[in-house]
Amino acid sequence: MKTQSKEITAGNQDQWFGNFNQDESKPVILMLSEDGVILDTNDEGARLLDFSPRQADKLHISRVVPQLAEIDLLEDGERVNTYLRFLSRIGRHFEVISMNGAHFSGELYFNDINTFDKHQIIVMIYPIHKETKRLHA
Repeated sequence: MKTQSKEITAGNQDQWFGNFNQDESKPVILMLSEDGVILDTNDEGARLLDFSPRQADKLHISRVVPQLAEIDLLEDGERVNTYLRFLSRIGRHFEVISMNGAHFSGELYFNDINTFDKHQIIVMIYPIHKETKRLHA
């Protein structure tokens, strides 16, 4: 099971992103605000979730991972919720829904970034099994 416990700071953010993907699987990496709004994504996120970074900054993470709608992302406004960290460590699979309605399972990993007076959350999604199921409007 993959785990990442090193806290990301403004000083090591580029190094962390550059060295994180050490195997052949490419994670979706989403940067979230304290309230769960997607601020940015990597190229894999744009491709797999079928949205542009411009589109991403208006979405709440629960649009992509519905199970996060009822869970507080932060504990005391300071750190990622310990329950979410626990679910990451045990390898819990979450349902992930792309903008085009495709569903797949993913393992989620959470980390904190504290820059100046902002708290941001990094969510890494490792796809487990892609499905072709699509929702019809």
